[in-house]
Order: sequence, then C-alpha cells, then structure tokens
Amino acid sequence: MSRRLLSVWIIAVAGVLTLRASGPVAVYAVIERVVFEPDQSSAQRVQIWGAFSLHSTDAPYSNTFSDAQRGYLYYRMNLPPSCRDRNTSDPACADIEKSTRAIWSDLQKMVGNGSAVSFGGNIGAPNPGKIRKAAQQPESPDPFPLGNPVVILGPSQTDISTKLHKALQSK
Repeated sequence: MSRRLLSVWIIAVAGVLTLRASGPVAVYAVIERVVFEPDQSSAQRVQIWGAFSLHSTDAPYSNTFSDAQRGYLYYRMNLPPSCRDRNTSDPACADIEKSTRAIWSDLQKMVGNGSAVSFGGNIGAPNPGKIRKAAQQPESPDPFPLGNPVVILGPSQTDISTKLHKALQSK
C-alpha cells in the first residue's frame, strides 16, 4: 500500500515539474497597434507597436529582461530552411505558419485594451528581436520567437505591467 502511495506521489510531483518547465517568455508587451504584411490572412511579417520588455539574449536561461521601451517589433515567420521554399508540401511548415498567424491574431485582439501580455520564447529560445524606434523604417525583420502563446499578465506581475504602461506615456 505504501509503495502505491509513493508511486502516486512521484507521478504527481513529476507532473507539476513538467508543467513548470515551459521556460521564460520572450516578450512582455502592451500592444497599441498590429500591422500585418501583406495582409492578415496571408501575413509573412508583422509590426507590433506599443511598449516592450525583451528577454535578455545575454542570459538565455535567466529571468532577465530589458527595460521597458516604447517602439515596435518587426517580425517575420520563423521557418526552418526546409520550409522556406514556397513549393514545399511538408505539413509541419503549414503548421508553423498557422501557429504563428494565430499568435499574431491574438496580439491583434489585445490592441487598445491596455492589458499587459507575454508571448513567445521558451528555454533556449531564439532571440526575441529588437525594439525599433517609431522613426525607424521597417526592414530586416527578426524571426518571430514562436513558443509560449499570448498570456494576459495577472496581479502577481504588476511590476512589469507598471513599467510597460510608463514606457507608453513617454514620447
């Protein structure tokens, strides 16, 4: 009987550890505007305008983020080389595009509501990109940090939310 209880406990603990292993997010943001290129249904690139705090590329396994800044992020689909040929029939390529567009659409839904959100990344995830100034022309988009979905920040994350809203107030 005690072995069975121990087994159940070990499985429960392993399940909790698995749930917590999703890793850090790539971006914290308050979204003001989303621009799809060329359009929303066939977007290959996206401009996300607002205030952002990006996961540090200097410490990929840490919980270190940049200061909150106003500007925009410019992303492209983060397709592996095997998917970049538009004639490929690999279903995994279509899945990546579909997942990316779904996240971009979720970000569009956050426009103007003032909610602070997180998205992208994972342990060892790619570079979250760079925050561009409003006057900067959109060129050389960064690969989108596909990973975690769009999550509205909760009450335990008021510190980053406050910093993002302050960055929005700066011009």
